[in-house]
Parts: sequence; structure tokens; C-alpha cells
Amino acid sequence: MTKQEAIAFYGTQKALALALNCTREAVAMWKEVPWSRQCELELLSKGKLKADPDVMQGRLAIASALLAGRKANDAATKAKAKAIEMAKG
Repeated sequence: MTKQEAIAFYGTQKALALALNCTREAVAMWKEVPWSRQCELELLSKGKLKADPDVMQGRLAIASALLAGRKANDAATKAKAKAIEMAKG
């Protein structure tokens, strides 16, 4: 869902913020509705608003890339530690 769709559903940005128990300023800062808020709004609207699965796919792709980078970094750190141990040995 877009930010405009969510605001249109509730009528105002303030009403949307109240529904989500957050501030109007928080809603104003969104470029797009955060995935977690989209899921919450889908539940609150009883399915009239729909969470955008593409947003979640993008978040999963980013998380997957970050995890892969972290694993590669961990492997390099372990290899470096092993090399240091062997040099001491």
C-alpha cells in the first residue's frame, strides 16, 4: 500500500497516526509505509488495505545480502585468526 492509500482510508494523516498509535510527525516522515505498519494496517482495516509483498521482497533481499556479507566477513576473520595462530606456532 502507498502512504496516500493509507491516509485516504483513514481520512487524514492524524487519523492514520492515531490508528497506529504513533505521532503524525512519524507518519509525515515516511517515504513509504514501513512493512510492519503495512501489515498492521491490513489487520486494522480488515483487509481493505493490503500490505505490498514487493516491499517485503525488497527487505528480504537486502537482509539476505547483509547476512551473506556478514558470513563472508566472519569466515575471513576466522581465517585470519587461524593464520596468526599458525604463525605463532
